Amino acid sequence: MDTMEIRNKILNRIQKSYCRADKLLYRYSIRSAKKISLPDFLGIGIDKAGTTWLYENLRMHPDIFVSRQKELNYFDRDFNRKSLKFYSNNFKDCFNTVKGEITPGYAYLSLDRIHFIREVMPNVRLILLVRNLIEQQWSFALHQLVRRFNIKVDDVPMSEFFNFFKNNQFYRIGGYTGIMHRWLRHFPAEQFFVGFFEDISQQPKKLLYNVFKHIGVSCDIDWKLLPYNKMIIPPAGRKYRGCDTG
Repeated sequence: MDTMEIRNKILNRIQKSYCRADKLLYRYSIRSAKKISLPDFLGIGIDKAGTTWLYENLRMHPDIFVSRQKELNYFDRDFNRKSLKFYSNNFKDCFNTVKGEITPGYAYLSLDRIHFIREVMPNVRLILLVRNLIEQQWSFALHQLVRRFNIKVDDVPMSEFFNFFKNNQFYRIGGYTGIMHRWLRHFPAEQFFVGFFEDISQQPKKLLYNVFKHIGVSCDIDWKLLPYNKMIIPPAGRKYRGCDTG
């Protein structure tokens, strides 16, 4: 192991130790989360169930601020590497707006992470979009196994699809039941909103109306500003649009 690798390992350990200490200070109320700017709502997922559509519509509402980057991945990927203050910088200077972010990976958080969110954001409103299981898993598999590597569907061995379906975190956590069970252990049901992917095409305005009511913003807005009647597809997805039919 060379000097640079040793240096990086030491710095990584120091950073993780600092972040652990940072979380403990908030957990034991030595630091107050009220002094930093944290979200009023979290979109917690799930993958391939319309979170991009929701993000694009929320960011056009005059009374809502959503993070400039759609998926911050703080509580799933960066929790042990970055401070809570670092995370809060995404929402600073958001005066007189309801602020939040959407990261589908939050659906699979551990009980300990969810408990921490409850401690620092006790009143946060939660949004979960769900989709027909077969369609959702097929769409997610296309994204992970096909789109990411820019290959054809037929070039992916069938065994890889089956392994993906059997071993991805959605099933490891127990599907929708497991997701709801974890979050409802720490948050009351009234802070939870569940929307359906199918409503994006069948009744998009009603779906958004219910989301707005849930997070506490006005529904009396110029709806022409919102792309609610458009199916928003992430840039990487257009090439495979015809494949994602379930």
